[in-house]
Amino acid sequence: MNKRLMYLGLSLVALLLIAGGFYRHYQNEDSSESLTNSQPTSTSKTALDTTKTTEASKETSKAAETTKTTERASSNKTTSTSKEDSSTKETSEDDEDESMSKAEFLASIEPKNFRFTDQEGEMVDFEKASKGKPAVVNIWATWCNPCGQEMPEFQKVWEDYQEDVNFYLVNALDSKPTETKEKVEQFLEELNFKMPIYYDYHLKTMAVANAVFFPTTLFIDAEGQVVHYQFGQMDQAAIEEQLQQLLND
Repeated sequence: MNKRLMYLGLSLVALLLIAGGFYRHYQNEDSSESLTNSQPTSTSKTALDTTKTTEASKETSKAAETTKTTERASSNKTTSTSKEDSSTKETSEDDEDESMSKAEFLASIEPKNFRFTDQEGEMVDFEKASKGKPAVVNIWATWCNPCGQEMPEFQKVWEDYQEDVNFYLVNALDSKPTETKEKVEQFLEELNFKMPIYYDYHLKTMAVANAVFFPTTLFIDAEGQVVHYQFGQMDQAAIEEQLQQLLND
């Protein structure tokens, strides 16, 4: 009987121990599961915070880039404006220099030194012949096509202005070996040209006029100053425009 009680007691103790082991085992699993379940929550929160931080960083970077872009645009605009201002200033200075150069060029020509020969072979002194009137000096040659085209235009103008303006259409003899008085007379006859012409022997008038191109036309005021210098062909309207300026000044 005593042995049975002892075995029964031992069995109860064993059962209690086993039950306690199972209890601790399940308790640990619950703790582990609870910990495991809580970990993602912590991770998710961290990830969310990280995402927010990243987004904030991106926004900051974007704002910084926008600021830089604006600054660059402003800087470029200022540079462009400065360049425009500089370009305008340089253009103005260039125009002024060009005007000075033209004025100096015109002033360097002294019509009073013009000497040419009329169709009768008489020497013409420009200063004496001008008699205080405005004048037009046109230098031309028969072999110059634009010269031949503009000569009838000069004749039309001469018919209307010869009382107020002196006209000197000066042929550049010796500009070519074939440019002779005979060739000029034939040329004028073919054009039915009635306007008086003059001859420049040895290109002396060309040298005084600084003429290097045919035709060249100089418009000279009553004081003997060159006020307009024309390279190339002119039509009647262009000639009359310059004459009106001569007469109105």
